[in-house]
Amino acid sequence: MGGIFAIVCKETSIPRGAIYEGLRRLTYRGYDGAGVAFMREDLLEVRKAPGHVENVSKQIDLVNIDSDIAVGHTRYASRGWPVYENTHPFKDCTHKLAVVGDGIIENYEEVRNKLEKLNHVFSSRTDTEVAVHLLEEYLKSTSDRREALMSVTRDLHGMYSLVFLDSSTRSLLIVQSGQPLVVGFSADRKCIYVSSDLPSLYGFAETAYILEDNTVGIVSRDLVEFYNALSGVKIELSQLQAKRVKYISEYVEKGGFPHYMLKEIYEIPDALRRVPLIIMDKYLRLAAMIIQGAK
Repeated sequence: MGGIFAIVCKETSIPRGAIYEGLRRLTYRGYDGAGVAFMREDLLEVRKAPGHVENVSKQIDLVNIDSDIAVGHTRYASRGWPVYENTHPFKDCTHKLAVVGDGIIENYEEVRNKLEKLNHVFSSRTDTEVAVHLLEEYLKSTSDRREALMSVTRDLHGMYSLVFLDSSTRSLLIVQSGQPLVVGFSADRKCIYVSSDLPSLYGFAETAYILEDNTVGIVSRDLVEFYNALSGVKIELSQLQAKRVKYISEYVEKGGFPHYMLKEIYEIPDALRRVPLIIMDKYLRLAAMIIQGAK
């Protein structure tokens, strides 16, 4: 589990402190590490550290991000220790892509083994990192970002959401595969926000759209497009559920609920859906061998 907060702005830099505030509001989703990837002129830069977002920002400054595009993450260490190496974002081997993620990629070990045979080098023990190397591999054979994202979703099994920062096109590449993502627009339409929940957009976006499962998208200063990840059919914004971003300020850090207990009650169905994915195939096979060998 984790929290994703990304911004693209046209004609201006992203608002000062927006990434930090967005991640701070998402700490209920994870507090074991925080980081941000952004474009510094033409170079892709990553800042990250383990720990609570407020402490992390004192070390690496998540407030002053002088860029028109950035993607941030706050992490709950469900897979891999809460150390620097396992903190999001992760870069690919070319250092032209970065990724943050939420959820569980069920078959990440299988995908990682295949990528390592293709000479990809990994820096962490997380499942999310396989996604950025997998996208890198597909972009070797196509420049079509939609096609590459669809291929990534076909290969990765589980319930997850991913946001890539693509430095070559200066865009956010988005995958929603069972874990929530919302896309919001500022009142003047000059900034576009992508987040794990609606309340975190309070004060930044005026209108937001809820992405459906099995959606891929491309968001840049000049382009906002979404597609069905299975069919490739374009999804118009008018087809998505639209929401006005209006919350009581005290509710924002609790996912829009008046208190954490009520929030956790409403999260029970999604938590139950994730349980089978946590039990990895190799452990099930091991259990089957033990049972089969029992007398």
